[in-house]
Amino acid sequence: MDTGAFIEIVNEFGVEHPVLSIVLALVPVVIVFWFLRKEKSTVKSVPVVNCFPVVGGLLKFLQGPMPLMDSYYPKYGEIFRVPVLHRNFTFLLDPTILSHFFNGKDEQVSQKEVYEFNVPTFGKGVVYDVPLPIREEQFRMLKDNIRTTMLQQYISLFVQEAELFFGKWEKEGIKDLKTELSGLIVLTASRTLLGREVREHLFEKVSELIHDLDEGIVPLTVLFPHAPIAAHRKRDKSRIELGKIFAQVIKERRESGRSEPDLLDALIKVHYKSGRQLDENEITGLLIATLFGGQHTSSN
Repeated sequence: MDTGAFIEIVNEFGVEHPVLSIVLALVPVVIVFWFLRKEKSTVKSVPVVNCFPVVGGLLKFLQGPMPLMDSYYPKYGEIFRVPVLHRNFTFLLDPTILSHFFNGKDEQVSQKEVYEFNVPTFGKGVVYDVPLPIREEQFRMLKDNIRTTMLQQYISLFVQEAELFFGKWEKEGIKDLKTELSGLIVLTASRTLLGREVREHLFEKVSELIHDLDEGIVPLTVLFPHAPIAAHRKRDKSRIELGKIFAQVIKERRESGRSEPDLLDALIKVHYKSGRQLDENEITGLLIATLFGGQHTSSN
């Protein structure tokens, strides 16, 4: 039907005609809907990696995230989606894109679904094992105590650990800087985050246990964090041992009333908005989460 024919119908029936009135009323809605669809269609969709159904993405994912990204980045660019069994993993490889994930509201981009495979490592009752309001309070506790102004009081401890560490190096030789600096980070973190007691008396044991936790995070963990594999069994055993060690350290700190310039001391003293103090398990979990976050971002 052309425009002239449509005008003739309007003149014949008049706009008061019930059917014609409905049609005329729907015209703006249809136009708006059409433009919205056109606008939506111009948005570039996330490219999905072309791989063998069901297992194709899984086999590549189990090789590790770095080989996977190295393999698909040249073809798909800084953002792409990989189907892995029952889940779709979207990789964001550009800092400007990453900011949308880290700065987005939890209602829009929930970090819990991404990171909850860490619950066996960090422990129950902390970070990604608790509702958002509690998690926000726990993050606030950490943020308030690792601000630049708070970290300034650790400078002398950083220098002391660095001097002791590099003082053991030979005058000549070859070192793997990534491995060595990762070790130095553990040393400084043990003193300033985990506490003097751990650094001076329990460092070797705690380092071994934290290493077991780190080794307990493998590609399969992201999909099945409780899968019955050797790495997970060792992780769970080491997490229990760490809990016992820190429970004793925290108990002695609280009984002595002694104050130390470290994150452990800050978490012992901090309260939720309700007035409740953190218990030993929560303190241990938050210390482990902070150590993992700092070590992985700094050493990489």
